[in-house]
Amino acid sequence: MRRLAQADAMQSMGLDRQAALWQVRPLRDEPMPLFEACATDDNVPESLPTISPEHLVLHDYNATGLSLKAHPMSFMRASLDKRSVTPNIDLRSERLCPQGRIVEVAGLVLVRQRPGTASGVVFITLEDETGICNLILWSTVFEAFRKAARLSTTLLAKGRVERSGEVVHVHVQSLTSLDDEASQLASVSKDFH
Repeated sequence: MRRLAQADAMQSMGLDRQAALWQVRPLRDEPMPLFEACATDDNVPESLPTISPEHLVLHDYNATGLSLKAHPMSFMRASLDKRSVTPNIDLRSERLCPQGRIVEVAGLVLVRQRPGTASGVVFITLEDETGICNLILWSTVFEAFRKAARLSTTLLAKGRVERSGEVVHVHVQSLTSLDDEASQLASVSKDFH
């Protein structure tokens, strides 16, 4: 019940996440003799604290790995735009991101892969609110930015665009973790090494 409440799954019963969590809080998996004599108040308070849209999305991602409300990166877009970070959808346009252009892209890490047949090359897929971006990290770049490449939930990558028909990759030159800016977002990446 707690997991369903955390996942905001009780909307159809007229309970938002906070009200549902309040309702299931007295449920116990095991008896707690110390507290048996304490009366419990099962009534939901008239006013629970308001949760910001950003934190609602973060709660969704931490509970289920996705959100129907918004994408976590959308809350960072104004900051990313100030840095001239390219939205991932722009990588599709050869006019906006031609072969060889140096770009900065950002997103949630969806997948990290290091296939045995790739001679130490690491592939990372990032997702922002507009789409995905495929990164290629040569072994020297991976080692130089190992901590960010292996552990970050959100990344900012700078690199050179490589186009082959509809397929677009960014050959990474540098990586920066954005985890401090996207605080409290648990990892949702699917890592294969």
